[in-house]
Amino acid sequence: MKYKLLFAALLSFLLFSCDERKLNQINTSNKEKISTFVNSDSSIVNTDTSKIKFQSDSFVAPAEKDKTIYPEIHLKQNKKRGLDSLFLVLSTKPQFFVLNTREANIIEGKKGTVLYFPENAFGNIGEVKVSLKESYSNSSYLFNCLSTQTSESENLETAGMIEIKAYSMSNKELALKKGKSIKIGFPVKGKKKPGFQLFNEVFSTDSIIEWENNLNENINLRVRSVTLHCQNDLIIFSTKRTSLDFLNEKDVEIIKRRMDYSFSNEFPLRVNKMVDSLLTFKRDGYEEDLEFYKTLRKVSDNLKGPFVEYYPKLRENSRLYFQFSDLSDTVSNTEYNEKFLAYFAKEGYKNFKDWELERYILNSNKLGWINCDRFYNDPRQKVNLSIVGASENETFMLYLKETNSAVRAYQNGETFFVRKMPEGALGTILGVRFDNGKIFIAKKNIRVNAKPIDKFKYNEIAIENLEAEINKLSEF
Repeated sequence: MKYKLLFAALLSFLLFSCDERKLNQINTSNKEKISTFVNSDSSIVNTDTSKIKFQSDSFVAPAEKDKTIYPEIHLKQNKKRGLDSLFLVLSTKPQFFVLNTREANIIEGKKGTVLYFPENAFGNIGEVKVSLKESYSNSSYLFNCLSTQTSESENLETAGMIEIKAYSMSNKELALKKGKSIKIGFPVKGKKKPGFQLFNEVFSTDSIIEWENNLNENINLRVRSVTLHCQNDLIIFSTKRTSLDFLNEKDVEIIKRRMDYSFSNEFPLRVNKMVDSLLTFKRDGYEEDLEFYKTLRKVSDNLKGPFVEYYPKLRENSRLYFQFSDLSDTVSNTEYNEKFLAYFAKEGYKNFKDWELERYILNSNKLGWINCDRFYNDPRQKVNLSIVGASENETFMLYLKETNSAVRAYQNGETFFVRKMPEGALGTILGVRFDNGKIFIAKKNIRVNAKPIDKFKYNEIAIENLEAEINKLSEF
C-alpha cells in the first residue's frame, strides 16, 4: 500500500482520542491559533481561519482533489492512540458555510440535512461561520465515536446524527441566542416512522458520544385556535393564552408526534352527537392512531372558552378543528414557509408539505452533536453483552438487525460490554484492530445473550476499503 505522507510531524504531537474537541487547536511556535480543516476529499490541510474566505457552499481547502490521501498512523507509547488516530482520519469531515445573521438562512448538507436559522439566531452580529457534519452510515457512527444509546443505557433507533458548530469571523465559538431555536430537517430513508425526537450529545467515560433527550426541545404546547363547522358557517376562536395543564407528559408527546408530520398543526374531529352535555366524536381518520384520537378528545372535553357554547349547535358529521402551537418555537411559520418554498422551488416542489414528508422536522436550541432518534422499546429482558478482546488496540460495534441501531462497546480491562440489550435480538458485531501499522476487521452474527463472545477471526484490510467494508458487513 503506497500513500503519500502528509504532516507526519504534526500527527506525532496530537493526543488522539474519540473526543475530537481535544484536537480542535494546537499552538504553533508564534502562538497563533491554527484550526485543522479537511476538505471533501479527506486531505488534511492546516489553515489560519481568520484568513479564509468561506463560501456559501461547503468550504474546500486548497489541496489535491484527484485522490484521497491518508497520512501515516504512528504508534508510540500508547497503542490505543493509534486506533483513535485511524478513526480521526476517517471521521466525517465538516462542510462550512457563512451566514448573515440579520436575515433568515437555509443550509443544505451534501447528505440531505437541511438547517433553518431564523433571523438573529446568534444575535445581530452580522456574519458567522457554520460547520456541519452529517453522519448517516454505519461506518460513520464507528469513525465518529457515536452510539445509539442514551446516557442511561436506553436503546435508540436513529434516523441520523449531525454536528453543528458556529463561529464568529474572529473564530470565537458561538451558541444560539437565548430563546432562539433552529429547525432541522433530517432526510427520511424508506418509510417515515412516528416518534422521532431530538437528542443532544453526552460524553461517556470512554469519550463515546451518547445522548440525552433535549427536554427544552419538548414543546410548550398551546391551542392556537378552535374552528367550528357550525351548520353552514365556519367560526374561528383564537385561544393563544388557553392553558393545557390538564394534559400529562405522554399526552403532550402524542400531540408533538403528530405535529412533526404537519405544517398547519391543525387536526379535525368529526362530530357524532351530544351525550349528557358532552360532545362525542367519530374515529374517522384516526383508526390507526387511537392514542392521538383519545388525546384530541381529551382536549375537546377539557378545553374552556366561549366556543364551548356552540357545541350543542354542532350537527352529526360537523367538524371541530384544533390548531396547536409551540410557544418555544421562535421561528415564524410564515417566514419559514416562504423561505423554504423559494429555496426548494428549483427542485420541483410545488407545496411545502411535499418537502416535509421527506424529512423529520425537529427544533433545537443547542448546537454540537444532535441525534434524530426514537426510543427502541423492546419488551424482552435486557442483558449486558460481553465481548472478549484479544488486542490492546481493538474496538467493537454492535449493529442490530431489527432496527437502525449501532451501539459502541465500552471497555473494562480486557472485556468489552454493550449494556442492556434485548435478549434474543439478532445483530452483527464488527471488530476493528490496528496492529503494527496494519488494519484488521472481523465480523460475527449473534443472537444477544449473556454468554461471553470471543475468538473473532480478523482479516487485513486496506484503509481505503474500510468504510465500504463496514457498511457492507453491517447490513443484513
